[in-house]
Amino acid sequence: MSAELSPNIREVVKELEIEASKAFVNKQYQKAENLYDIIDKLIIEKQNIENRRIHRGAPLHMKGLALLLKKDYKNALINFILAYITDTVNVPLGEEDKSDKLPAHNALNTFFKVDNIYLTYIKEISRKNYTDRNTPFEPNSILDIFMEKKKLSIDEILSIAKYIPTEKDILKIQFPSTYTLYFFDSSEKKMPINQQKTTEILKRLLETPDEVRYLLPDVFSKQEINIINIITDDYYLVVFLDKKGWELARKFSARKISPFPGLIKPREITASSNFSMSNSRNNVIENTKVIDNYAFSLGEDSTIIIKNFRQISTSLELSYDYTISLAYLIIFGDEIIKENYLNYLEDLVAYSIKIWRT
Repeated sequence: MSAELSPNIREVVKELEIEASKAFVNKQYQKAENLYDIIDKLIIEKQNIENRRIHRGAPLHMKGLALLLKKDYKNALINFILAYITDTVNVPLGEEDKSDKLPAHNALNTFFKVDNIYLTYIKEISRKNYTDRNTPFEPNSILDIFMEKKKLSIDEILSIAKYIPTEKDILKIQFPSTYTLYFFDSSEKKMPINQQKTTEILKRLLETPDEVRYLLPDVFSKQEINIINIITDDYYLVVFLDKKGWELARKFSARKISPFPGLIKPREITASSNFSMSNSRNNVIENTKVIDNYAFSLGEDSTIIIKNFRQISTSLELSYDYTISLAYLIIFGDEIIKENYLNYLEDLVAYSIKIWRT
C-alpha cells in the first residue's frame, strides 16, 4: 500500500508548502513552522480517515529546520528525530538502514552530531514495534519507548547530542525551492499552449521525493528555480535555471537575441554544429562543452536530454559563457507535432528520472 498523499489533499499540501517556502525566504520562521505544523496535522487526520500510513517525514523535517532557525534547539532535535523515525518505517521491514541516506539523518548528524548508537537503537525499536507498515503510524510512540529505555525525560533530549549548532552552521541551511514557469511562443502558426499539462509533467521533477532528489541535476538544489518554456515552428525547449542563469537569459532576451545563444542552429543558417539528430528518441547529452560553434542543428522527430552543458563564444561580436544544468529539447517532424509534443515530454521526463535512479 502506498504511503503517498491521496490526490484530494495533494494540491492543498503543495500550496501550503509554497507558502512555507516563501516564509523561509523572507525569514518568517514562525510562520514556516506553523504552516508545516498544519501540513503534518492534515496528514495525521487523513491517515486516520483512510486507515493507512502516510509518510510524514517532509513536514516534520522542515518544521525542524524552522525551529533550528529560531534557535529552539530542543524542539528542533525532537522534530528531526521524529522525521528520522518516520523514515525508518517508510522502507520495507528489515531495510531500516536505508533511512540513513535521507535528510533527517543528515540533519541529526550535521547539526547535533547524534551518535549512531542512538540511531541504530531507534531503528531496532522501529523494526520490533511497527511490523505492519500499512497501518496509521505515530512516530512519538517509538520516541517514547526510546526515551523510556534511556531513562530520559523529553526535556533532557539534548543530552544525546554531542554538539549544539552555531550561527555559522545554521547559515548553511538550504531553504526549500520555489519555482516559476515562463512560456514563450515564437512560432508563426500559434496555438494555445497547454500550460496546465506542461506544469503537471514538470512537477514530476519539482516534487521528486527527498530520497531521490539528490540524484537530480544541481539546479534542483537551488532556492529559486526558473523554468523557461520556448516553442517555435521547429522545436520545443524547456530549460531549468537558477537565479543567476535566469538573469543572464533575460539579458540576452533584452538584446533581442535568443536567451540561449548558440544552443540551436536555425534551419536557414548554413553553419556547422556539434550535434545533429533525426528520428531519434531519448538522446542524452551531458557533461559537454561547445566553444565557438552551434551545439544542435535541427533534424526531425527527436527528443534530447541536455544535462550539465556549457556553451561558450569567444567572438568579439557576441561573447558569452553560460551553463545549462538541465534542459529538454523536442524537435518536431512528421510524427512529433505541436498537437502531441507533450506526450513526448512526459516520456522524456520519465526516462531521465529512470536513468538518474540507476
